[in-house]
Amino acid sequence: MVNKTKPRWKIYFRIAIAIVILYVLFDVVKLFFLVAKEGGDISDVPLPEFNNLFTKETQSKLNGTTVFYSKVKQPESRYTFDNNFRIEVYKLILSQDKPLTQLLNFQNKHSSNDFDGFDQAFGDVTQMELARASGKLGSISNIKVTYQAILFKPIAENDSVACYFLKTNNFSIGYDDTSDYDILGNSKNSTDVELGLAFVKKHTSLYIIMLLTKDKNQSIPPDMLYSFIQK
Repeated sequence: MVNKTKPRWKIYFRIAIAIVILYVLFDVVKLFFLVAKEGGDISDVPLPEFNNLFTKETQSKLNGTTVFYSKVKQPESRYTFDNNFRIEVYKLILSQDKPLTQLLNFQNKHSSNDFDGFDQAFGDVTQMELARASGKLGSISNIKVTYQAILFKPIAENDSVACYFLKTNNFSIGYDDTSDYDILGNSKNSTDVELGLAFVKKHTSLYIIMLLTKDKNQSIPPDMLYSFIQK
């Protein structure tokens, strides 16, 4: 009698396919609940307001745009650049029109890495996983950035643009004199990864821009993000 047992590689292949399908379904369900919870919407139409933060050359290379609208927060956008990088843009409203250098506070210490109560980024494929606190966010008066980095390099700092290059395994961004955080970042496998972080102020609108890499073997030149920004 002939044994018709299927080859093991076929079984493993089907298991792998099933895992990928489940991962995609999980992200779709997560996105659905996120949109429903915050009363928002998703669009693939770029926001000119966000695009204009970048140089014309950079804009021509941005693709795969996703814009998330919320009724309790300002919009946020995600772009793919050159297929190897991802750019995240968050918009905030300032309570006062103060110079950017008076708004930023940095601390080099271990940051919170607990995503409980946070909404993780949909379809996150970068080496730094991002999450954002759920709930309403009003105007802010200052920004606090906490990071645990083996490298923190200022690239530019003035009244309207501040840009930094980090090699870190976690960071958090919060506002005002509270212990709460709005944005958390944790590296995959707790390894140190490169990250471009910029703040751009236009009157009482503040934009947080992050440059992330998808491939752990892909490096980020320290001044790459700064070169993207429209001065």
